Amino acid sequence: MTKHRTRAAVLLLVVVFVGMVLAAKTCPQCGTSNPDNAKFCKNCGYAFPDRPQPRPRPQPQLGASAQVEDGVVRITSTPPGATVSIDGRDRGTTPLTLDDLEPGRYGYRVSMSGYRSYSGAFTLREVLGSILVTTIPVGAEIVFDGDPVGVAGDSGLVIDEVRLGAHTVVARLDDYDDEVRTVLLSRDEPMAAAAIQFRDKLGFLLVESDPLGAAVELNGERVGTTRYFGKLVPARYDLRLTYPGFKAWKGNAAVSLRDTAYVLATLSAIRVRQPAFLWVGIAGLAAGAAGAVMGELTYSQYQDAAPPEYSSDDIARMRQNTQIYDWVRNVGGGLGVFGILGYLIF
Repeated sequence: MTKHRTRAAVLLLVVVFVGMVLAAKTCPQCGTSNPDNAKFCKNCGYAFPDRPQPRPRPQPQLGASAQVEDGVVRITSTPPGATVSIDGRDRGTTPLTLDDLEPGRYGYRVSMSGYRSYSGAFTLREVLGSILVTTIPVGAEIVFDGDPVGVAGDSGLVIDEVRLGAHTVVARLDDYDDEVRTVLLSRDEPMAAAAIQFRDKLGFLLVESDPLGAAVELNGERVGTTRYFGKLVPARYDLRLTYPGFKAWKGNAAVSLRDTAYVLATLSAIRVRQPAFLWVGIAGLAAGAAGAVMGELTYSQYQDAAPPEYSSDDIARMRQNTQIYDWVRNVGGGLGVFGILGYLIF
């Protein structure tokens, strides 16, 4: 055991000596052995040249990219898990998606231990949207964020290149109160529609008549013919309807806010007297009166007639004439009565 230990100690001394010799700097000028870290020879002052330092092993380059779409930036790296800083502010690790950046140009740096960092830049452009405004009734003037932008027609009004966020839309139309809407655009919903229906500050009046087509006057002013429909300020209105051959119809209507007042007017026809009935009546009455007078005279003569002054033929003729005058009285009087009634009725 002691013998082996002695051999090991001798071997260790040899190794140390050889290492010292190999590690020592031998002066090429005088042959003196100097320590390995000596810059000058301790015997002759020879300046030893500097040994080149070992170069560190180069680190691999970290791969990274930034993709921008619709105002959203996505930064990825190879390998993933790298730290991302944007304009010097740490924002997280890859893969990283950001949607809270304002439009503009940004510099970013992606770094990971054991890799060379990657630096780059990206430009975030402003995302714009659009708003479709429709109104009922159509034809309203549209004011967008305080500025007039046009009129909403049958197909509405499209407002293009609108920044994301909240916007104010005002619709204006005669005879109505302004309607105000707030429209919000976001990256998820860059397009929006604003359907605006006006609330009336007027009332409505519907007038119908029998016969149809009568002229309508409101407070003495002609406004149209039946069937008439109008938008009016709430109030009580005097109505007058006229139609040829009919008596004028008068009435009134109470118009209320956002309500429809309904009026149905039945006009009475004007009677046109027929002169023929009057003349027939007068002639009939005259004939009846004449027949009655002549009948009475003939009947009285017939009552007084006696032979030998009158013959039997004369007496028979008187009786016959009396009957004829009675017939004329009855027929003429009847025609006269019907003629007068016909004139009054028709």
